[in-house]
Amino acid sequence: MAALVEMITRVHRLFFDPTLLGSFVDNHDFERLAGMVNDQVIVKNAAVYPFVNDGIPFMYSGQEHGLRGGKDPMNREAIWLEGYPENTPLYHLFRSLNAARRAAIASNPLFLTTLMSARQIDNHTVSITKPPLLSTLSNYGSGSTAIPIYLSPLQTGYKPLLPVIDTISGQIFSTDPRGGLTIAIVRGEPRVFLPLCVHLGQAEGVTSWASMPLSVDTNIISKRPTLGSPSSPKAKRGTSMTNLFSWLGHGKGGSSMALACSSLFMKSRQTLKDWTVTHRLDL
Repeated sequence: MAALVEMITRVHRLFFDPTLLGSFVDNHDFERLAGMVNDQVIVKNAAVYPFVNDGIPFMYSGQEHGLRGGKDPMNREAIWLEGYPENTPLYHLFRSLNAARRAAIASNPLFLTTLMSARQIDNHTVSITKPPLLSTLSNYGSGSTAIPIYLSPLQTGYKPLLPVIDTISGQIFSTDPRGGLTIAIVRGEPRVFLPLCVHLGQAEGVTSWASMPLSVDTNIISKRPTLGSPSSPKAKRGTSMTNLFSWLGHGKGGSSMALACSSLFMKSRQTLKDWTVTHRLDL
């Protein structure tokens, strides 16, 4: 899990605005993760990540039906032959995640522009905070026992004694008098929390659930590369396509940046693959 947190930190450092990036687990160029991993709880944990990550979540066609296609072209199944089932575990998961994300956006005007904060809890678990969403992901797998975890007030960002709901399981918890949250990872299942008032659409602004005024993480922003540095675009966003292509490798000095972007993308995907496939091993 340390590798996953390191990858997130690198993305925050290297990209001028990570909230504009797309995030996905499967696509048409690679073997479907569900076909690579026998434990579908591991697949569920990976599937949650794009929805609680910075940027734009993408779901590859058929992923919601649990398709397990192999390498291209076997991963381009005709999903109409599946009958579009709505009773698969991943279909229900994606529906819950979409609803949670919409509720988070409605409750916090800064949700889409606030960078998430990832913290490694143990060798197999990471917490992701993107207020008002609070998530725990692990690679313990379905064979694990119930594992207690404490999320500090700094990790939750919630007010003391606040009812919160795991939007995946429907379980309701409460923060402690300091705003911390004690939970258990049960059979390796992911958890995605929202304040109950946000989930029900009854929140009256951020102050109804947040422990402090929310803003973009200035500590992370200050570490971003400045415009014109070797690890950033040569021009501001919204300028000509010439500058954009120069950054991606079609102009002077651009090839090294394109290589860096390509390397980071492949490292990101490999990190996610290692995280899910390497079961119960220290990362």
